[in-house]
Amino acid sequence: MSADDKVRFRFGDRDIASAPGISLAAALASAGEYRLREVSDDAGRGVFCGIGVCQECVVDVEGQGRVRACMTAATDALEVKRSVRLAAASGAIADRTKVMQLEPDVLIIGGGAAGLTAASSLAGSGVDVVV
Repeated sequence: MSADDKVRFRFGDRDIASAPGISLAAALASAGEYRLREVSDDAGRGVFCGIGVCQECVVDVEGQGRVRACMTAATDALEVKRSVRLAAASGAIADRTKVMQLEPDVLIIGGGAAGLTAASSLAGSGVDVVV
């Protein structure tokens, strides 16, 4: 592969060159960039599942946030940035320790066709349901 066969894009303040046809996650890992998402001052996240399920590799691409790097092809002239967890209105990092307790009559695990049909039927009968 010649230098002309490379895809070039920007990640933060770095220019990244990679093979064509690979994902942003693969291109960034090849360039030694493993920290794709910031979650606090001392913690970051990167590729975990590699198949678009876990969302650990979300990045900002061309101003669009929460793009899965493992599911997005590396192409020329992209502007890619680390995704940063949004701060709360007070300016502090959002507190994830607050928990809402739900006490439904029925808890349905799974939002597929069967789960949603069951939930709809139960809710129509006046049952308190959480899917």
